[in-house]
Amino acid sequence: MLSGIDWLPSVIRFDVLGVTLWLVILVIQDVRHCRLSHWLTTVPLVSMAIIALGFAVANWLAGGWSRFVADSVALVLAFIAVLASDTWAALVPAVNALVLAWWQGTPAGQVAVAGWLVALGLAKAGIWGEGDAKVLMILLALYPDIRLAIAVAAAIIFLGLAMLVQRLGPALPFLLLMTLRDGLAGRFPARTGETGVVVTGLMPVIAAGALVYVWGLYLLGG
Repeated sequence: MLSGIDWLPSVIRFDVLGVTLWLVILVIQDVRHCRLSHWLTTVPLVSMAIIALGFAVANWLAGGWSRFVADSVALVLAFIAVLASDTWAALVPAVNALVLAWWQGTPAGQVAVAGWLVALGLAKAGIWGEGDAKVLMILLALYPDIRLAIAVAAAIIFLGLAMLVQRLGPALPFLLLMTLRDGLAGRFPARTGETGVVVTGLMPVIAAGALVYVWGLYLLGG
């Protein structure tokens, strides 16, 4: 299955270059300022939701309900969950998004919606920052491919673990055990105030996984 933006039949994939430049700028911001610009995260995310809504309406008017319309509606519902994520009310659109994506959507839509909600859940638990979550959501909207999720997850596990080893040294196993204990008890970093201890800036790691996927897709032809 070919994923990504394929509207430009050219030797140079400008979407690949654009995503690469965007990720590099975000990494520089994260390293220098420890935060990400809303113009590079929130604004593109809102744009994705508006595009999804427009796509759903246009395709429904043109040909009625379809699996592709269901994908777009499910993504809009996931976005509503993001907007309402400060309250338990977010569970209503989140559950509906999952049900719709799995019941009537395509595999690509299922990956995008599930990825958005997992990213949101990790952000609300304090496992990573809200900016990191938005970046992953944007990437999954552009490339709704399970291979992207796997590449980013692998980068977080292996590169993130290496960063923690370098930072914490021999104390890492004990801190991970304490974190696991707190997680099993429902005491996530967002509740314990320990964000920044085990949780560290993940933008360089997310970018590494995403770039491996995007450039691998481009060089290998999909």
